[in-house]
Amino acid sequence: MGNFSCGCMLSFLLATYLGVELLCHMVNSMFHHLRHCRTVLQNGHTILHSHQQCIRVTIYPYQHLLLSIVFITANLQ
Repeated sequence: MGNFSCGCMLSFLLATYLGVELLCHMVNSMFHHLRHCRTVLQNGHTILHSHQQCIRVTIYPYQHLLLSIVFITANLQ
């Protein structure tokens, strides 16, 4: 019984570690992309321009996230 609970604990810790690593990679990628983008607000949408692509995202459903990103990037600069 002890080996089973130890195995479950190791599986849980490994899954947690991998989840945190993936999240860290995603956040770093997002900030890298945002540093190299120019943001244009237009008609309730934000358009992110970069040298590779143009992404159009509706602001209103994600307004709280956009505000958080703006504050974080302002503090990084």
